[in-house]
Amino acid sequence: MGYNRIPVDENIVRKLVSIGYDGEYVTKCIEANRHNDATTAYYLTLKQYLKEGGKSPCDMSSPNFDRNLI
Repeated sequence: MGYNRIPVDENIVRKLVSIGYDGEYVTKCIEANRHNDATTAYYLTLKQYLKEGGKSPCDMSSPNFDRNLI
């Protein structure tokens, strides 16, 4: 377990809400580092978004990473 908060990209959460996920539930699961369908969908959606050229302040391997989120 890490000491820092896990950053959550609200744009990705909104994409998941548009396909039927509960945004609050997804956010809570990400922040709690749970391993379930909601977190899997979040990380796969984030990865696809980044692969397509999107930029996220939650991408720790990017210069766009916002340290204030942790």
